[in-house]
Amino acid sequence: LPLDSPWWKSGYETSKRTTKRVREVIEWLLKTVAKNETGATGDDVVVLMFSHGQTIAQICNALSHHAFTRNAQENDGMSFDGIRNTSMTCVFLPSQTYPYSHERPNSNGERIRYSCRLEFFNDTTHLGVEKLEEFGNTYLGAKL
Repeated sequence: LPLDSPWWKSGYETSKRTTKRVREVIEWLLKTVAKNETGATGDDVVVLMFSHGQTIAQICNALSHHAFTRNAQENDGMSFDGIRNTSMTCVFLPSQTYPYSHERPNSNGERIRYSCRLEFFNDTTHLGVEKLEEFGNTYLGAKL
């Protein structure tokens, strides 16, 4: 990203263009990061992505769908809508050589080799209790 100028100069982004951009990000995450096709990444690499809530929702949808089906298309039957723009989401995409040595075994004593683990999702605790109360009151009708 350029440091001395805006990174986006194309005006309003159509839904078709958004879908294409998100698809490119997902492909990059799956090929370059998780599969380490370039040799430049691995299980000790962290990728930080700052984005709008809807983009994060689309990416989480496609990554979770890929974990179940190996198809990285968005799944219309699954919704990640409602992600806050200032929230934090952490997704772990282990490489094919990840040892799973520290993973808790299942009831049969086996370690499950997953391809996607949602560490935390839509976390806004860094905003403080006032924003949490506002969200609870507005969207959940909760009196915190």
